[in-house]
Amino acid sequence: MNKKVAALLSGVFALSMAMPAFAAEGMLRTNSMRVASSSPTTVDQTQAIACVGAAVSTREAALASAFSTHSQSLQTAYTNRASALAAAYKKTTTKEVKADVKAAWSAFTKAKREASSAWVKSKNTAWTSFKTSVRACKSSVANSVSDSGNSSSEAQGQ
Repeated sequence: MNKKVAALLSGVFALSMAMPAFAAEGMLRTNSMRVASSSPTTVDQTQAIACVGAAVSTREAALASAFSTHSQSLQTAYTNRASALAAAYKKTTTKEVKADVKAAWSAFTKAKREASSAWVKSKNTAWTSFKTSVRACKSSVANSVSDSGNSSSEAQGQ
């Protein structure tokens, strides 16, 4: 009985070790047939990848510039708010202080909203231009190496 169990287990073990090899060989054949029938040439791939690379570079430069502008706008808003609040608290009456504090925060909120709106517009323009550029690359390879799926990872412009 033990010999039968041992033989059965060794057979199962041998089969389990060979199955991935058989499966991989079948997958390779299937994939190689599919690739051979529709694969672009290496030159086409290289050109498509370079085309997408140029589009990515342009997009990233536009995003960096837009974010720098956004950051500078926010820094200015905070600096202006600090100055306005400092001036407000130099007033001598409660009425004057409250009015100036309200005005300082209102101006800050408006500046922050405008900076965020400009960032969102610039970001969307950069991504739209990028997608148009990738389409102009006219290759299935270009679409497969594009990183458009990551656009939702961008800062939202808070």
